[in-house]
Amino acid sequence: MAEIDKRYCRRKQLKLFFTTFPIMKNTLFLFCALAFLITSCDSNTVFDKNDDNFPQFRWEKDREVKFEPAIEDISVPYDISLKFRHVNGFQFRDMRVEVVRTSPSGKEVARDFNFPVIDSEGEYLSSCALDICDLQTSFEDGVIFEESGKYIYTVRHLMPPDPLPNVMEVGLVIHKAGE
Repeated sequence: MAEIDKRYCRRKQLKLFFTTFPIMKNTLFLFCALAFLITSCDSNTVFDKNDDNFPQFRWEKDREVKFEPAIEDISVPYDISLKFRHVNGFQFRDMRVEVVRTSPSGKEVARDFNFPVIDSEGEYLSSCALDICDLQTSFEDGVIFEESGKYIYTVRHLMPPDPLPNVMEVGLVIHKAGE
């Protein structure tokens, strides 16, 4: 008798599962589609890359970080930002870097940039979670590229210590201005 009850319960459980499975499958699909839409990239961002090759979180003075964005639409202005991920404990108020932009035809434009990391109160301007801090700072706004194609951005630090400690990542973001 107990054997028949177990079989009956199993059949009932299987029947319940197979009748609710399409509902669960559709719900799961809708949830995944919604999550994808919410987390999908901003269509105005044309380039967003990081370089995390900093062994022992140290940036050697002779190491250049290179990014190669492809710029196709030269009819619109772009805003360009640097990203900097550092370990909580980065002791410098400012991060000084040189950024060299090389056009597809080889024309170079170099610019030194000094972006603040710590404010006048001694607080990080970066957003920190535990020991990891992220900072993104715009360094060129409204840039009109003269030619389409692959550009090369080369970034190197101009800070006194060699190597520069507590550096985890450096990144470059290019997005269409004003959108």
